[in-house]
Amino acid sequence: MSKTIVCVGNTSSGKTSAAFPNKKLGIKGLNPSETFFISVQKNELPMKGWKKKYTLFTKENQSGNLLISDNVNVVNSIINFVSTSRPEIKYIVLDDWSYLASNEYFRRSKEKGFDKFVDFGNIIFSTIQTCLKARPDLYIFITCHPESTQNPITGEN
Repeated sequence: MSKTIVCVGNTSSGKTSAAFPNKKLGIKGLNPSETFFISVQKNELPMKGWKKKYTLFTKENQSGNLLISDNVNVVNSIINFVSTSRPEIKYIVLDDWSYLASNEYFRRSKEKGFDKFVDFGNIIFSTIQTCLKARPDLYIFITCHPESTQNPITGEN
């Protein structure tokens, strides 16, 4: 079982950037040669110099350490692939589970019936299960946003 850690925080609170070294802020970060990034929402990582440290993973370049996809099945497959075939990778950063879930939900928004909600729950739950079943020396960081409810009239939570 991997060491799966969920990092919950508001937008721009530093969840993703904490994975990158920043001497000015005293952030050690994760070693890029031991880290695989899965970016769900962005085509670029939000840190200066990321292109020098992260290369796109493709069928042709399976030594890459960056995947850009919001497809749950692809994300699960990559987590399994890294777990079984990339022993040099010690860390996976899944950025951002909230978008992974919401994108899956909205892709199916026009479907009728309740079964789609059961399917949706199972699909999203499968990502957590895939992470937990990964090899024991793998740390998986899942970023996500908190749910917040606010009274539209008073602005109070």
